[in-house]
Amino acid sequence: MDKKEILSLNKQGKADLHIHSCLSPCASLDMSPRNIAKYGKENGFDVVALTDHSSAKNCPAFKYECEKQGVTPLFGMELTTKEELHVLCITDDLAKAMLFDKVVEEKILKIPNDLTVFGEQPVVNEKEEVIMQVPYYLGAAVDMSVDDIWDFIDVTEWLIIPSHINRKKYSLISQLGFVPDLPFDAIEISKNINGLQVPDDVLNKYQVVYNSDRHFME
Repeated sequence: MDKKEILSLNKQGKADLHIHSCLSPCASLDMSPRNIAKYGKENGFDVVALTDHSSAKNCPAFKYECEKQGVTPLFGMELTTKEELHVLCITDDLAKAMLFDKVVEEKILKIPNDLTVFGEQPVVNEKEEVIMQVPYYLGAAVDMSVDDIWDFIDVTEWLIIPSHINRKKYSLISQLGFVPDLPFDAIEISKNINGLQVPDDVLNKYQVVYNSDRHFME
């Protein structure tokens, strides 16, 4: 799917490019691929992206459920770079998403996942059955700088969007103090928060996207 078309749909309110499934440790367990696909259909989205923290392991089940609902799925993750800032990495090619998942899996800091502290991280299949629990904490940083991302992906096939850059944690501005001159496809801004000021030159340079950053069904 053409990147410009995806960004245009987001501007029209027809594409949500930032949703977490039950795989993300900070998300509710009812955020299953099936429920996310239903959410997309019921809320009139043409396109929905699954972007769990530094993992794409629930994307295969998500693809299956979106096809049942008639919603176009996008795949990828919200990567936590070594600077501990969040970046949305999104493609329409499931195979490429799963290859990037393997790269990230090798580079993520392997902190054992303590269920009592971080919560469960279930990978599910097309029947909504839990097939594994990711044993390391997916919120940890990955040994990849923000400017390294393009070394591992084809720039023409991925949307690279820094997440919630106006937030006071895990954003480009909070972690670096500025927005570097990198080939981002857009920037994401969180609505309705008392956040950081985004410079006018950044707003003029990049298309702004707004997403749900959904972690819970309600």
